[in-house]
Amino acid sequence: EATVIGQQVSGIDSFFSILRTILLVFALIALFVGSYIIINTFSILIAQRTRELALLRALGATQGQVFRMVLAEALLTGIVASAVGVLAGLGLAHLLYSALSSLGSGLPKADVSVQTSTVIIGLVLGTAITVFASVLPARRASRVAPVEAIREAADQAHPLGTRRIMVGLLVSLLGGVGIALGLFAGTSLAFQLLGLGALLLYLGISSLAPLTVVPIASVLGVPIERLRGVPGKLARTNAMRAPRRAASTSAALMIGVSLVVGIAVLTESAKASTQVALQQAVKADYMVFASGGQGAISPATTAAVAKDAHFSRVDDLKSGTILVGGSSTSVFAANPADYQDFFTLDVASGDAASLGDPDTIFLDETEASNHGWHVGDTINVTFPQSGAVVRERIGCVFNPNAITTGYMISSQQYLKQFSEPQTFIILLRAAPGVAHAAGLAALTQDLTAYPTLKAYDAASFLALQSQSLDQLTSAVDVFLVMAIVIASLGIVNTLALSIIERSRELGLLRAIGLTRSQTRTMVRWESVLIAFIGLILGVVVGIALGVAVVRALAFTGLGHIAVPFGALLWYAVGALIIGLLAAILPARRAARLDVLQAVSTE
Repeated sequence: EATVIGQQVSGIDSFFSILRTILLVFALIALFVGSYIIINTFSILIAQRTRELALLRALGATQGQVFRMVLAEALLTGIVASAVGVLAGLGLAHLLYSALSSLGSGLPKADVSVQTSTVIIGLVLGTAITVFASVLPARRASRVAPVEAIREAADQAHPLGTRRIMVGLLVSLLGGVGIALGLFAGTSLAFQLLGLGALLLYLGISSLAPLTVVPIASVLGVPIERLRGVPGKLARTNAMRAPRRAASTSAALMIGVSLVVGIAVLTESAKASTQVALQQAVKADYMVFASGGQGAISPATTAAVAKDAHFSRVDDLKSGTILVGGSSTSVFAANPADYQDFFTLDVASGDAASLGDPDTIFLDETEASNHGWHVGDTINVTFPQSGAVVRERIGCVFNPNAITTGYMISSQQYLKQFSEPQTFIILLRAAPGVAHAAGLAALTQDLTAYPTLKAYDAASFLALQSQSLDQLTSAVDVFLVMAIVIASLGIVNTLALSIIERSRELGLLRAIGLTRSQTRTMVRWESVLIAFIGLILGVVVGIALGVAVVRALAFTGLGHIAVPFGALLWYAVGALIIGLLAAILPARRAARLDVLQAVSTE
């Protein structure tokens, strides 16, 4: 009993460890997206305070003093914001725990445990990111010359220099190399390389993004200008005149969208690959699995189903655990005499008919690649139930799919080494003259005495695989939506600050006849253009990353690339909604500006 409890506790600890890692990854993504907003906010504030900073320089403030002043502002902002964030996180944890307890999750009703280290890490990390993100704006502020005190507000439409373009290309290239190494090198640092590569790639693309703002806004702004007239034209020109600001704002949205699109491409490709693999590999008309794919099937079930006259051939695949190279792994067993009547191995090398040879083992391409093994090599295999260590010869290497993966031995060898055989799938062929639907109905009826088992045909099994992928994707998308929400707040923030910066301009537009309604329309469609810039960049990057991952995982059976174009249309609708919602408060503020006061603004 103590052993069982210990195993359960170990399993729970393992689950929460994985969950903690996943949540940490999404938290880092959110912080990364938030850093773009911080950079943009400080950049706009520095631009608005150019004259003030120049006066300080004229009065004797050094570059270092101005730099430290801006960093000090960021430090105070980071401390306050991090403290609010930690308190909000603790409150959210209490609410989430209470909700799960009330919904019958089995969690005991108790106070949420708060570790001091968690609070300290939250405060330090939030403050550090705020200060780090303000370094570039602070550096820009320190370079304001005293002569700027007698000039008008700084122009935001500075062209990108050759140096920035070259740096952006180099960083993007390094990011691509990091991703490639993480995907293809097979090193123990794969995830670290992937993360670093993705970070560099996003930084590089963000650095180059201003180059795309004018072309994208110019093209997308044409229908807006024709649809909305003068306000549409103003929205288009406003988005085009400050490409750095628009790119920085849309870059945060690009990150969230690219991750969503990349995962969508991966999921859709997995569905397409599974469908093709099933069509090519599965010859059986029906299959029987335990519900959820978990649990074993008793031999009595196979015998009972085999008596049904609706089926001419019935066989099963058994599974167990073996030790290979010191590691525990799964193995499945098939009858060498007729297994190819039920499914076809996608042979990469070797002979699929050699399964019945003495002490022969098959393995998939992934295992062969990981260990550097080839057909004809011999390996030591330990069978825990019998305790035997058998020198097995590799007779075939196959490509994995939804049915065949890992290691494979003959059913005769399996029964010799496993005292407690476990069946994980029953395969059936319909008898001549039996309609497909009638056979499935008969099989379902045969399984009524076994409520944990479920009958499938190829179509329903594919639907099951797709459903599992969709559930996983939905769970991931929930977290990625948080990053998109943060990016949307960045659009709100940028527009609100730009309204303050452009008060004089807006006052002049109102003075020469622009109505409040037209002002709101202008700001609203400017927001939509910024959102669509982020959408387009995110879709392009997301598709590229998704295709790269699918190509890298081809050895696992992902052999077909599929892009969910229908989902991309919904993402476009989502970007439109984000743009419209983000513009509500800034547009209202712009429309309510006092004309005389705005015109007199310095």
